[in-house]
Order: sequence, then structure tokens, then C-alpha cells
Amino acid sequence: MTGPASRHRVTLLSCLRLAPQVLLRRDRTRGRWMVLAPEKVLWPDEISVDILRRCDGSATVAEVIEDLACDYAAPVEVIAPDVIEFLQDWCDRLLLRPRAGRSRNPGAADAARPAASSAAQRQVDPLPSSFAELDRRIGAPLGLLAELTHRCPLQCGYCSNPLELLKANRELPDAAWLDIFTQAAELGVVQAHLSGGEPTLRKDLEEIIAHLARLGVYSNLITAGVTLGGDRLERLADAGLNHVQISFQGAHAETTERVGRYPGAHAKKLAAAAQARDLGLPLTINAPIHRLNIDEVPDYVALALSLGADRLEIANVQYYGWAWLNRSALLPHRDDVLRQVDYVEKIRRDLTGVLAIDFVTPDYYADYPKPCMGGWGADAFALTPDGTMLPCHAAQTITSMRFENATRMPVRDIWERSEAFNRFRGLDWMPEPCRSCERKEQDFGGCRCQAFAMTGNAAATDPVCIKSPHHADLRQLPPRQEIRPRVIGAARELV
Repeated sequence: MTGPASRHRVTLLSCLRLAPQVLLRRDRTRGRWMVLAPEKVLWPDEISVDILRRCDGSATVAEVIEDLACDYAAPVEVIAPDVIEFLQDWCDRLLLRPRAGRSRNPGAADAARPAASSAAQRQVDPLPSSFAELDRRIGAPLGLLAELTHRCPLQCGYCSNPLELLKANRELPDAAWLDIFTQAAELGVVQAHLSGGEPTLRKDLEEIIAHLARLGVYSNLITAGVTLGGDRLERLADAGLNHVQISFQGAHAETTERVGRYPGAHAKKLAAAAQARDLGLPLTINAPIHRLNIDEVPDYVALALSLGADRLEIANVQYYGWAWLNRSALLPHRDDVLRQVDYVEKIRRDLTGVLAIDFVTPDYYADYPKPCMGGWGADAFALTPDGTMLPCHAAQTITSMRFENATRMPVRDIWERSEAFNRFRGLDWMPEPCRSCERKEQDFGGCRCQAFAMTGNAAATDPVCIKSPHHADLRQLPPRQEIRPRVIGAARELV
């Protein structure tokens, strides 16, 4: 199965529907309509909702425009350019998809696409690439990352899990997870990312996904794909899974198995991806990029297209946990990074409306930090296998801080009142030069974990920033080393 052949050009005879990975729902907590998509929450206004609700695959664009003109008492020729531009933008973002349909009015004639109008930009809020802008406006978490287990059959040297991995006897039972998810949904969470380790090693994963579906929470499974044999993926889909993301350690089998240390892994991943498409599950291919595979970025694009993926996430490795330990072996050369950035910028333009490509930029060769998690404690949180609640996935690397456990304190209290979540929330905590920087409301001081790793002070300016006195330290890496296998105590284990 391959991806769509070309970008869809919206015309009056187009029949459109929401893409399978996209849900239009009323958010009870905030009293607004929202659009849920993988790692995105969008907030369309009233007119946009009226347009999207009519995009069910049964009506042509011409008929949608006629209905809107009637409801809003507006001339068809006045609103048509704006509606078509709006629909084209959503098709280009792969949020809407064409569907072969028959017009309710067989006499409707096609027409050339009208000229663009700036009014379309006022019909929908800007589409953010993360939760950041949304939560500062609304004031409650939208997403959570649940690390259901640290067990994993792979031993990837770039893993951002902590060096002291929790064994199975430390994992929360299913009842505890279900209670935490219920509390999170009541607080306002609308998306749950189920990760690990390898989350499919949890035998209760179907029950967890079914519970999230009952809560109306969008579920995203982040998996290595090597333990999805038999009918497991079908059972997860039947339970209500909304989206699956499969990580490929390389675009080719040799790289995948060299990095993940798991013979036959690549073939298993290909089979899982094919099964996901056969089941109609929305599919993202995750490409964690580092020195060992940075030359394969174009091959990752070809792989995603060949698998019919909806989305490709090209994610430059972030250096926490095992990745921090192995950073001298993983950090790519600067010239390779710049070539990668140039290629991704071009291919994203070329594949507009064909493949959605999200790009997690590399930090170590940047001049300014990215807005880590959209700001500390701003829009999302993470949970470890034992229920410890964190402002970000790597927060436990800040050993000077204490984090509360969601089995001992209500999720709402941790989010709103705990010292850890409030320590770097907002802007008041910032030292100079961050406090007076014109970028402070763009990057929120950058990454606290990176600041702690490089300086020993989590409140310091992120060393990625060119204004940090520690900026040059990013280039001072330990001697080149081989990637270390994950180890617990003195014995190497498949954890």
C-alpha cells in the first residue's frame, strides 16, 4: 500500500471528510469545539465548525457553500473564495481528505479555484504545532504522556528513559492507571500518549485504551512495533485506539537492528505498519535521528510514503537519560545537521498535502532554544510507570527536585499546587538574561533539564541559547565512545 499520489486541489465538485486521525468534538471542560489530531489540538471558531460538520463525504463543496450561504444569508459568490481557501488549507495539512462522492445536485458545475482571500485566515484560529499556545489561553492541561512500563525488548542507546529503569514490580496496576486517567480527563486532558519502554508489554493495554475511549480521550500508542504480532493490534483498534506511532531505528534493516539490538526487528515493524493500514488505523512513522542514521532521512521519507503513513515525525534525539550517557557517540556533525534541515524544509514543501512531516529540531547546533513542552507545567504532563507525575518526560534528571506521585496526591492538586509544577511555571522565575529577553514568551527559557545537565542549575539559561555563558560548553563532549547497552546493576538485561 502506498500513500496518496498527489496533493488534492479543492474544487466545487470535491467531496471532503475529516481524515481518519482527526476528530471533531465538543470539549465539555472548556465549552468549545475542538479538533483532535496526532499531537495537536485545534480550536476552530463557529463558522469553521459549521464548515467542518458539513464535510462528511456526502456533499460537494458547492453544496456546502450553498448551505452556508443559506444559513448565513450571504451571497454564494461572496463566501465561496473564503470557504474554498479554508478547505484547501485543511486538505494541505491532511486534516481533511477527499472522498469519492456523488453530488446531491447533478447539475452542479465545477469551476476554477477562486483567488485567495485573507478572510479565510479569520475563520479558524492559527494551527499550532503543539499544545503550547492553547493551554496558556485556556489554563488546563491538554495532554499527558503515560510511560506504562520501562520494560522493552529493544536496547536503543538514544533512549531518554532514566538510567535506573523501573522493573515490572514497580509498575502501577491497571486500576490505578484507570483512576489516574479519569482524574486527568476531569482536569481537562483530551489526549493521552501511551509509551514506555514498550507499552504493548502491558497485558491490560486493551482495557486502558477502552477506558480512555469511554472518557472521550484521544489515544495515541507509541510503540516499537516488534510485539504486535497476531491479532493484538486488531484488539487494540477494537478497544478504541485512535492512532498508532511506530518507531523505526533506521530506514533500513541493518540500521534498525544495529541500533535497537533486536534481530528481525525491521521486518516486524514493517508488518505492524502494514497491519495498521489494513485495519484503517491512522499511522505515524517516528524517525529518531542521530549520528548513526542521519544520512537516512530521505530514505525515511520514502519509507513513510511506501507504508501509506499519514505522518512522519523526524525527531532529532534529545539528550537525556541514556542518550545523555551516549551523546558523544550519537551527536551528529554540524554539517550533517544543516544538510538535514535544508532537505526537510524542501521535502515538506514538495509533499504538502501528501505526507505530513513534523520536525523536532536539534538543539546542540541552534542559537536559541525551542519552547520545551510549551513551557514548564503549561499544557501537558508525564507519568512514570510507578505514577510519579512530571512536568516533562525528563524532569527526574533534575535530581535537586522532588515530584509527587498521582497515587498519593490527586492529579489536580499536583498540577495546580505542587512545588515542582510551579517552580518554573510562567515567567517570574527567570534569571537574566532571560527575564529581559524579547524571546521569553516564545521559548520560556528553554529546557530546564538541559540547563541542569550542563550547568548543575535547573534555573540557569538553557545553554542552547547563544546568550547563555555556557553556550560553548555544548561543544565540549566527552571522548568518543561506543553506545552502551542498558544495564541494571551489574547485569545486562532486556528490561
